[in-house]
Amino acid sequence: MQVGRGVWGGGVVLLALLAAPASAVYLDGEDSVQLLGRMYSQAALRTEESSGLTFPHTPRGHVVQSRNLVEIELAQALDRRFTERPAWLGDLGYRLRFKGVYEGVWDYGPEEYSEQVEVSPPSPFDPQASAQSRTVHRARINRRILGRQYELWNAYVQGSAGPLFLRVGRQDLSWGETDGFRLLDMIEPLDNRFGFPLVEDLDDRRMPLWMVRATLALPWQSEDVTNLTLDSFFVPAQLDDQEAPIAPRGSPFAAPAPPSFFDRRVTRPGRTPGDSRGGGRLIGTLFADATVSVAHYVTWNDSSAARVRITRVDLVDGKPVARPALDFVFYQQQVTGGTFTMHVKPPIDTVVRAEAAMFWDERVFDPVRAGSGASFPLLVGEAIADRLSGGPGRAAGGFTPRDVFRWVIGFDKVFWLRALNPTNTFSFSTQLFHTHVLDHDDGIRNGITNPDTRDFVPRKQDEFTNTFLLSTLLWRGRLQPSVFASYDPRGVLAAVPGLTWLIGTHVRLTAKYALVRGNFANLGFFRDRDEVLLRAEVSL
Repeated sequence: MQVGRGVWGGGVVLLALLAAPASAVYLDGEDSVQLLGRMYSQAALRTEESSGLTFPHTPRGHVVQSRNLVEIELAQALDRRFTERPAWLGDLGYRLRFKGVYEGVWDYGPEEYSEQVEVSPPSPFDPQASAQSRTVHRARINRRILGRQYELWNAYVQGSAGPLFLRVGRQDLSWGETDGFRLLDMIEPLDNRFGFPLVEDLDDRRMPLWMVRATLALPWQSEDVTNLTLDSFFVPAQLDDQEAPIAPRGSPFAAPAPPSFFDRRVTRPGRTPGDSRGGGRLIGTLFADATVSVAHYVTWNDSSAARVRITRVDLVDGKPVARPALDFVFYQQQVTGGTFTMHVKPPIDTVVRAEAAMFWDERVFDPVRAGSGASFPLLVGEAIADRLSGGPGRAAGGFTPRDVFRWVIGFDKVFWLRALNPTNTFSFSTQLFHTHVLDHDDGIRNGITNPDTRDFVPRKQDEFTNTFLLSTLLWRGRLQPSVFASYDPRGVLAAVPGLTWLIGTHVRLTAKYALVRGNFANLGFFRDRDEVLLRAEVSL
């Protein structure tokens, strides 16, 4: 019954979308003011029953997503409005984009989501705590966090003065060229509260920031080096402290985790000047063939550093009772790297892409140093000693910083395969990602518990991922079949075959099937989340 409600709710929105008019709208006679927009309704259904430590338990066939999005965008080029401006002043304009999202699974979805309740296990420090005090109404929490999100997504002005271009406001900025996974492109936080890698487009998950972006065309060039440009950005922390939000427990996209008596704490980015983001890159063209860049910037790492904290020690009937919590701490990250892109001429006729970056003092997870395992009793003892000596009774585990080097190389090829498609070419892309942890030791783990061993999954010094993307166009460009896949040598295979049907100019229907097979590592953490995804989209 709950499944029917989810499908029916998504169907109502779908019919409304398909009935909506779809045409580009210009609001003035000079076509300088443009109204853009898109709307979509997207539903996902599980095709396998959840297992292991996935919460909540979701049977096969249940709806896990009913995402409805509306975007309205207003953009205007102002050069024609200011005809008396100096010749060196140009590219004047502004852009406003409103984004509204409604996730209906928390209202009309299956019972495990719309009425989600969890009773946490009792704490060994307070075993007499009632079940009522340990009951968490997660549907209410997740409905408040994820149910409705409305905000001004982009709002910026721009202009150029000679060789200097400035854009000020809430905007998007990407310095990478990878598909599916990011490497050097870590400026904007990634929204981890919906969708999985390979399924959702990275552009939909990036969260824009309030920033000043400056691009300066440099005058120096030679026969071999041209188009030198200096690109920079600055995000004042006093205006924007957005982190990459973590999918809350009970979300269909949250990492698997066992039930716990630990509280959950998130330490967000600070708002002092020293907490700001910023950096720059130098871009140029070498030998008229290759585009290269070198960059250095400071951002906030998408992955928080986890540790155990004793938030306080209460005295109950004269006895100390520790209150432990899992603390997810976001932290500043310095990144130094570069990119390389070149088209290799026929007969090879292939685009080669490469990125490499050093992540300085990235915090990896060592359970013992973080206050888990054998060090947990010592942490509790430290907090109790602090409380008995008149303090608040606090203690916290530590972090494990390591330099981490990452690189990727990719190849893009367009080719004919007339036996399968006599009228259109195929597009093929492959990428090889590598991550190397310097000064690695056997204590370094992923912060995910293996359901079989009940221990944290080891993190290897070297991790590899190979991706493949193949697509073509059929039926005079109306149908686009594709498959996006990845292989991890740790024994994990993920694939997302899909089909998009273009109806007219503005309506798209998309169907995807996401599957993960293999060992419990990396993308294999979600090996029990296979799903069918259906989307109807209207764009102006």
